[in-house]
Amino acid sequence: MANQFRFVRGDVRAVSLPAYTADAVEIGDLLWWDGIDSYVVRPASVVGGANYTEKKINLAAAFVGVALSAKAANTDGNVLVATEGDFLFAAPSGNGKAFEVGQILAGGNGTAMANQAVSKADSTAEAIGVIVAPKSTSESAVYCRILSRLSHLGLHTAAVGTLRIADGAGISFGPWSLRRNGDNIIASLPTSNPGVDGALWVDNGTVKVSAGS
Repeated sequence: MANQFRFVRGDVRAVSLPAYTADAVEIGDLLWWDGIDSYVVRPASVVGGANYTEKKINLAAAFVGVALSAKAANTDGNVLVATEGDFLFAAPSGNGKAFEVGQILAGGNGTAMANQAVSKADSTAEAIGVIVAPKSTSESAVYCRILSRLSHLGLHTAAVGTLRIADGAGISFGPWSLRRNGDNIIASLPTSNPGVDGALWVDNGTVKVSAGS
């Protein structure tokens, strides 16, 4: 798709990020972060996945934002990326009837992944934006407030959903947690059998798996 300046309003909180050398990036492209080896932004159309559903989830897991500048294929360089704001994206009327404010949006045209199209999300795992103005079945585009992982949910290092935890940070599960200390994982776990099948707990320094009640 050709360059299309899709920004409508808001603070875009733009950042300049490196783009994959082989990729062509157009203004208006939905971009995700490839943190496996390259550490670059890439357009939605090249996100991995065995099928469209997997691609929607993978795009959402590493969604960065919308391209505000372009880059030719087979050239090195950075792309200016909007990580917030409202945008007008193509949303074909055949992929979900009328759209209502507050509904969440996924990447793609409803049947395949695309660089500059959105469709109704089937789950929050697919969400890259939320509708901010209603769209009738006859309209071909929808107003979308993007939900960048840089601004809202923390950037995953890969499209498959691997989470990078900063040193000293952790993940809490109620009163318990897993915390990173250098390359070590520090676990805060129950010290008595919780009686939940598969739950971890510590018995005098030994990590055990509960067999349930």
